Amino acid sequence: MVSRKIEKMTSRNGLLVLQVEHEGKMVPIHSKYDPIKEAERVLDAYKDEIQQYEHVLFYGVGIGYHVKMFFERYPTKLASTYEPIREVSSAADRDIQFPVNYVEHAFVEETPAHMEQHLAVFSRFLHHKVLLIVLPVYEKIAGEQLKAFSLRFKQVMQEKRSNTYVEMNFAKRWTLNALMNLKQVFETPNMLLEENNPFEGKPVVLASAGPSLNEEMDNLRYIKEKGLAYIFAVGSANKALIAQGIYPDAVLTYDPQSHNHTVFQQIIEQNIETIPMIFGSTVGFETVQMYKGPKFNFLTSQDTVTPYFLEKSMVKLNDSTSIAIVTLQLLHELRAGKVILAGQNFAFKNDLYYSKEIARYDKEKKEIVGADLQAKDVIKSHEVEGTLGGNVKTNNPFDRMRHEMEKYIEQYSTLQVINTTKGGATIKGAAYKPLDVLIKDELTERVVDPDWHHYGQTDPSLIAVQKLEKLQRDTRSFLEQYEAIMAHFQKKSASSFDGMNANQIQKWIEQFDELFKKFTKNVMYSIVLRPITRVFFEQLQVETKSIRVMDLTTEKVKRVIQAYSQYLAICQNVYKEIAPVILSSVIPNLLQNDEWKECVSTSGIFHYEKDWTKKPFTRQETAESLPEIYTIGVETKQTGATVKFTFTGTKLRVLGTNHSENPLKLKLTIDGKETTATVRQTINPEQFGSFQRQQLIEMTGLSKKTHDATIEMFSENPHFIFQGIEIGEEERAFHIHEVTDIDELAIGKRIRCHYKGTYNTVGEFTGLGEETGKHLVEASPNPDGDFYLIMVDDVDGEKRLIADRVVQNYISWKEVIFSLRSKNKLNDHFNIGLPTGNQQFYEKTDCERLIVLDEKNKKYNKNNIIWNYDGNSSTWLSEIIWCDIKERVNFVGFRGGNSGTKEKEFNTIYIRSEDTVGSHVGFRPLLRLPGEGILLK
Repeated sequence: MVSRKIEKMTSRNGLLVLQVEHEGKMVPIHSKYDPIKEAERVLDAYKDEIQQYEHVLFYGVGIGYHVKMFFERYPTKLASTYEPIREVSSAADRDIQFPVNYVEHAFVEETPAHMEQHLAVFSRFLHHKVLLIVLPVYEKIAGEQLKAFSLRFKQVMQEKRSNTYVEMNFAKRWTLNALMNLKQVFETPNMLLEENNPFEGKPVVLASAGPSLNEEMDNLRYIKEKGLAYIFAVGSANKALIAQGIYPDAVLTYDPQSHNHTVFQQIIEQNIETIPMIFGSTVGFETVQMYKGPKFNFLTSQDTVTPYFLEKSMVKLNDSTSIAIVTLQLLHELRAGKVILAGQNFAFKNDLYYSKEIARYDKEKKEIVGADLQAKDVIKSHEVEGTLGGNVKTNNPFDRMRHEMEKYIEQYSTLQVINTTKGGATIKGAAYKPLDVLIKDELTERVVDPDWHHYGQTDPSLIAVQKLEKLQRDTRSFLEQYEAIMAHFQKKSASSFDGMNANQIQKWIEQFDELFKKFTKNVMYSIVLRPITRVFFEQLQVETKSIRVMDLTTEKVKRVIQAYSQYLAICQNVYKEIAPVILSSVIPNLLQNDEWKECVSTSGIFHYEKDWTKKPFTRQETAESLPEIYTIGVETKQTGATVKFTFTGTKLRVLGTNHSENPLKLKLTIDGKETTATVRQTINPEQFGSFQRQQLIEMTGLSKKTHDATIEMFSENPHFIFQGIEIGEEERAFHIHEVTDIDELAIGKRIRCHYKGTYNTVGEFTGLGEETGKHLVEASPNPDGDFYLIMVDDVDGEKRLIADRVVQNYISWKEVIFSLRSKNKLNDHFNIGLPTGNQQFYEKTDCERLIVLDEKNKKYNKNNIIWNYDGNSSTWLSEIIWCDIKERVNFVGFRGGNSGTKEKEFNTIYIRSEDTVGSHVGFRPLLRLPGEGILLK
């Protein structure tokens, strides 16, 4: 960069002015007559706009008369400066007119490359609207620089807004996933902690789902068969590979969205359990729960939860625009010998968006279609250089991904990256070489250890029990800390502000600072709430800077209350959503006490009398998505409402959440002996949500025998959510109508049974009458637990029992029917099937038998709890309703409510294709028992 001459001169009114050389002439940066008047004109021109912005970026500073005047006029607003001419900055250094500590950022463009660096820094710390004000003379003396700057500034601001939008949408989900995935992260090996690294120095094919992937299937099959390189499939590439019979050595995933598991649909549906999955700690937790193969984890930069619990620090991989880029980071950390990009088009090809084997959803058509381009894909499309010469067409999202990958390749100077994608976009730093040529020249020997995933080790020391207990305590104490701040605010009503002097105001602010400091040290806030509310917290910091420079007046107190009340209200709303997940799901799963065993309120163990209703805690990601159930309790608002059960052992705890406005009085009767308890802490559900899982009663020192127990709401106007009990680890709880032998069965009696199944596959029924494991949650794709079969009728000596819940969803009617036919042929002692439910075919259906029994039980409790038919999944019926001869598809019925139906009772019949697989409908088994015989043992 050519150096520019600078001169100093004095204006007519005696103020210092700088002159800069431009095209052979000296040009004054400020007015030669009156720099102050000029500064006024500059600010007056932007007067209306300044009021609408929190931050001003001054392009062109000089001595800074206009910047000084800005701070005088707007002492509570923020400003940064950008000087594009380095010689001006050097000459003005000692003569600058404003305190340099007033500006947020003071940038000087030493070289052209600095512009990009400075804007990146500015964007990183930017949390509010920014107005760009250009000192007019710079349009002349730095015209080309200003054009480049203005264009890039607009792009950076647009990207910032886009990133802010993404973060605000994903922040809650990132944190929720990190919480829900904690157990799996603790129980699976971390890829970057493994002492035996099988990938060091080895070639790895990074297979992406671009249109060119299909062209490399023969080469990839040869690589797989000969073990010439590890194949890591990212995104939907696994679908294309598996369709061709090629099992990758690993699949990788990091997308936080709830539907991310559909990327592995073929693996899940085909029950393939041999392909390892490497998942980011903030990936959609549904993906981790549904995937049955070996699992390895890595921490992501968006995970603020997991690091708190770890006893040792771990490498984090940066969140990126593409899983391919995250995988590139991982392979760099694993010191792979070379990374071979396949199917990494970052562009369209032959009117395809993905490899042709991959189906995708078309929002306009509202259906699953092929890999062809859709209208939305080509919006703002443009051409870039291609690997085979000439240009290829791409769009902005693909291009952003490509540029991001190029930045990482540039950083990883020791990692060789080769691009084998035919007809993809050129990737700077990744030389193009056809895969068949690469195989011939470089991939010449077997290097793959097919058993690499068997060597992974988990580290039990990673689970920090004390920190889990700390999170549990702090999640509960959040309420007190929040209310303490609100009480401090409420001490000063609007009418009392005017009577405060400066000392009182200072003392009030100091007291508030202490309360807020304590609030921010709360673990639940620091690792959960603050990351989710980061954008709002940074906006609060901007407001706080303005408040700090205000005089000690009542206006300052009002501003504090207004700014912090708004932020705390946001924290409170997030707390309502997340606290129930922590207290009723995450903590119980991780803090499993060897001395206690939990029986949840919807397990089927409890007999409810009077007005009790199932109360689910649900979250809905988007307006289009179905609500997800995270936990369920049973709620009552009636005095005298009771819960009855029996249990063995010497101790008992009662768990639940008290929402009563006044202290809740409970009466616990064990073997006729009454004990009363008063629960004084009440949780306002409107403010703090529900499912706080309070320990309400603990009884110890009981006789070691079977006990009859009743819990009764003893106070007036109770509002209580019963969440379950805890008993001794080796003990057992029973429903009051439960039997352990089929000979004891009668209508209304129930018997326990175990069921274990996998996605869209009927499993095995075992352990009739026994306690084999925990109770099944209602309707899951991979069930493994106990449930109850309840006898509904005795037809000519044949006992008919129906399950108290849908034991499995994500299973088609067709799979249930055909699988059960095979199983029943092999067994002479029993028959398992689906309940009948269409009254046009039967005089009395099994569903009617269920409803009759339900009506009898309504004399105890008027709401459905016994059968759980108002949950997330409806019940497949045995009958074919009609047949589409043209399509050769049967349509079958289901009854009961699900998250997509308005009708929650068991009276309405809905119709679906026999091949339907989803969360909304599933398998509720019907068991037919002959008069004699023991089975299912």
